[in-house]
Amino acid sequence: MSTSREQAISALETLVASGSMALTDNDLKIFPRNPEEIEQYNKRLSEIYHAMFYGFFHCAAVGFVLVPENRIAEKFGHSIKDNYPEANEVFLRFAKTYWTLRVLTYDLMEKDMEWIGAHLLGKLEQDIGPVFFPFPGRAKIAPSIREETQRELIQESGATIDIEEFITGNPILIRDRKSESRVSWKILLLPVFGLSFAVMAAIPGALIGLITGLFGFHLIAGIIGGIFFFITYPAQRRR
Repeated sequence: MSTSREQAISALETLVASGSMALTDNDLKIFPRNPEEIEQYNKRLSEIYHAMFYGFFHCAAVGFVLVPENRIAEKFGHSIKDNYPEANEVFLRFAKTYWTLRVLTYDLMEKDMEWIGAHLLGKLEQDIGPVFFPFPGRAKIAPSIREETQRELIQESGATIDIEEFITGNPILIRDRKSESRVSWKILLLPVFGLSFAVMAAIPGALIGLITGLFGFHLIAGIIGGIFFFITYPAQRRR
């Protein structure tokens, strides 16, 4: 058995147990099976995954690592503290559990993914990641909605995570709020700058129109004056 599979089996057992469920010998026999056989175990696997999902939060409350923590920097180039310098300890413990889960799933995807246990861990990472550790991209969740979802999941899990501390020291939410604030100011200032530009753009046109209008007025006045002079000035004087 490969090291990554051994770590995966250990992670499955820990996550399920942390979710207040005990695996049976039959459960352990399901994990190594091919994912194509998953349908016949759907009911039991659904129960196992439910325990895994909430068990994750209990592990994250204490910063339990599913692979050695130094593997995070080896795999992704930065340690947890380097990546989240503004985070508090509550968030850092949570991040350790998630990122060691991510390292483990990456290892499995590279060489040993085709078994049911690996698919369960992959699904867990995909369900936790987008809510708590989103990757840059066009599809973004508003910080207020992300925070609300995080609060609900932590509360539902029953894990001993101080929710207020977690939210306060969550660098991703902090960064998202700053980014959202900058965008909001740009949106608010856009009509002001737009109006200013429109006024400035209109000034040259208005001046040209005024000059043209005055010129036209004087031309017309001159023509009318000339006709009036021609009619009223005595003919003998015009010779």
